[in-house]
Formats: sequence, structure tokens, C-alpha cells
Amino acid sequence: MSTQQSEPPAPADPVTPAGIAVAATRPPLRVFNSLMWALLLPLAAVAAGFLSQYPFGLFYLGIAVTLVVVATTGIIAGAGWSRPVAAALAAASVFTLPFLAGPTMYELYAKQLGRTVSAHITPGTHCHVEDADGTSEELTQRQNCVGQFAPGQRVVLFRDPFGVLHPWAEPNGSRTVPTGSLAATGALFAAATALILYAGLRRRVEVASAG
Repeated sequence: MSTQQSEPPAPADPVTPAGIAVAATRPPLRVFNSLMWALLLPLAAVAAGFLSQYPFGLFYLGIAVTLVVVATTGIIAGAGWSRPVAAALAAASVFTLPFLAGPTMYELYAKQLGRTVSAHITPGTHCHVEDADGTSEELTQRQNCVGQFAPGQRVVLFRDPFGVLHPWAEPNGSRTVPTGSLAATGALFAAATALILYAGLRRRVEVASAG
């Protein structure tokens, strides 16, 4: 009488031990996601700063966009990626960036794309100009007039080719933008990008709970 041998049982599927951190996304996707936010948020902050240079109440819209960018940075890097210190530093960077980048981008845009118009400071004033076309207007500090022009002095106005932005005033027709403001804007942009990228790449993943 033959006995039938039973087949050996198949090996059980490996069970993931409770408490092992499970990555929510695969590394390539995480890098792409982190890099996307690291570029998108500082760029949005720069755009908000430039937007605030326009008249018609767009200053307040630029401030609103800045606050949205700051809140988004804090939520993503702080709450989503669980990196509160990096989130706080990144939020501070993107909050400061529009106030530095806005005037710098304004000057860069005006000098590189604006048309030049000769003008003179109205006698008895320091910031009221009249250009060669007979247009008379009051310059503000945002237009590079802080009382440094003498009454009757000749100046050059860089006018927006689309006629929306107010003109930028200079004592001469140089289109050079000071390297200091460009370097400071670039450094702050790089710092914000690096902080957000660090928070994304070093994000803390949730720990799987025991079933």
C-alpha cells in the first residue's frame, strides 16, 4: 500500500513588519515634485513683487499673491513634508523676496525695454519733471526719486513701451542695473529654492501602522 507524499507548502508571502517607514512616492517622483515646488514658489514670489509695481491697485494684488505663496510654502514644507525649521526659513525667504525682487525687476524692465525721454526737474522742486513732449508729472521714490535731483536738472525717463508702468528716472541714459540689487535678489532666490528643495528631498514619511 503506497502512501501519497504531500507536496511541501509554498513559502508564505513576506509580510512588511509594522513600524517600517514606507515612502509615499518613489525617489524619482519625489525629486521631480521637490524641484517643481522649489522653483515654482520663488518664481511666484518674484512675479508678485513685479506685479506690485504696477498702478491701478495691483500693489495690493501683489501683496495678496505674496501671502498665498508664503502660506503655501509653510503648508507644503511644514505640514506636508514635516520639516518645520526649513519651512519657516523658506517662508521667510519667499516673503522677503518680492520686496527685493519687485523694484529690481521694475528697474531692469524699464531700462532694458523702455524708451528714453529727455526731461528736466521743474524749478523749485526736486521730483516734479516735465519731459520734451510737454508731459508733466510727479516722480515718487519707487521711480528712483528720493530728492537727489536738483531743481532744473536734466534727467532721462525710461518709459514703459506699453504705457502702463510709471517711468523710471535716471540722471543719464545708462541702461545698467546695479549689480548689488541683482546679486541680492539672486542670492535670496537661491536660498529660498535650496530650502524648499532640501525640505522636499528630506521629507519625513509617515510610518505605517500595524494592521
